[in-house]
Amino acid sequence: MQATDVVIIGGGIIGTACAVALAQARVRVILVERLGLAAGASSACQSGIGFSPLSDDYNLRLDRAAIREYETLAEQGAPIDYSRCGALVVCHRHQAPLFRARLPHLLEMGYTCEWLDADALREAEPRLSPEITGAMLLQDMGQVSPMRVVNENARRAREHGATILTNTNVTAIEIASSRVTAVITERERIVTEQVVICAGAWSRMVGQLAGLQLPVHPLKGHILVTEPAPKFLRYYISEAGYEQSVNATLQAGMPSNEPTALPPQVATVLQPLPSGQILIGSSREFAGFDREVNRTRLAQLAQRAVTVAPALARLRIIRTYAGLRPWTPDGLPLIGATQQATGIILATGHAGEGNTRALVTGRLIMELFTGKKPVIDPTPLSPDRFRLN
Repeated sequence: MQATDVVIIGGGIIGTACAVALAQARVRVILVERLGLAAGASSACQSGIGFSPLSDDYNLRLDRAAIREYETLAEQGAPIDYSRCGALVVCHRHQAPLFRARLPHLLEMGYTCEWLDADALREAEPRLSPEITGAMLLQDMGQVSPMRVVNENARRAREHGATILTNTNVTAIEIASSRVTAVITERERIVTEQVVICAGAWSRMVGQLAGLQLPVHPLKGHILVTEPAPKFLRYYISEAGYEQSVNATLQAGMPSNEPTALPPQVATVLQPLPSGQILIGSSREFAGFDREVNRTRLAQLAQRAVTVAPALARLRIIRTYAGLRPWTPDGLPLIGATQQATGIILATGHAGEGNTRALVTGRLIMELFTGKKPVIDPTPLSPDRFRLN
């Protein structure tokens, strides 16, 4: 039997970010992961660090704070492969006015961005389709290696005294007099009064151990990886239609907390890696916990990507995979304590923003524990905006 201040359930990029932030604040931490570190979405995703130009002001402030956390970690020399690569949101003629109109506000919010017309865009990214008439250049966009972030978080957490238990399944969360008293694993009983649930798409099942019904559901996505093609693309690229696919899956949860039937959404995101390979995404669909690759969806991704960058048709695909995002009905993560179960704290439901918001989530959880002023008002992220039991 062990005793600790807090048990973190989940060993992905969010869970390890919470572990290192708490351990550095001298909170006694035990992290429990049912598989290995980074075995979930952290190993089956693209790795952009950025923001959506169509986000509301709260999300823009949250992502600005999230980007600063990565910049600080990179300045400390952390080996996470962080680079401020920049991104292009590419538009067809009918989409351009909406994105151009956002530029002044994004500049006011502290972002660095500009509009590229057709000629400037061809100079910036020559392999794009001539059908694309302009793009928003987001210079704050970056990328990391999610698995290296997880490993670095874990290393730093251990360095500050945290215990990390991998291949360890949580079987129960013990509650007495409406308060958490222990976490039960297949190996031992861990005495604690605080549990942080960071289990990504599997958070709903962990919540059920505490009598909670978390509005977190798996949203499946597919990725294609090309052979190395150094300097094929210069920027991280997403098409304007990606925002429409995000909004479509968001509306699938309204007004219910459960996802409704929705046709699969496919939109192009292209990420050139330091290795020269290009990650091609992305699809969005509700398919339960199925992580099998769907060949039809891969074909749709490939076809859509070639319409954005026709020269991609010459490259071979050498790897494909699918992963699960933790989706919430309103598109915001659940971060913080809940009055509906004393001792339960949530850090989950980040959907496709888990990489970007991992470090700032860890910081917010640490600030909750220590009583420090939060880097951003966490009220909109409160789990109690939903009924959980």
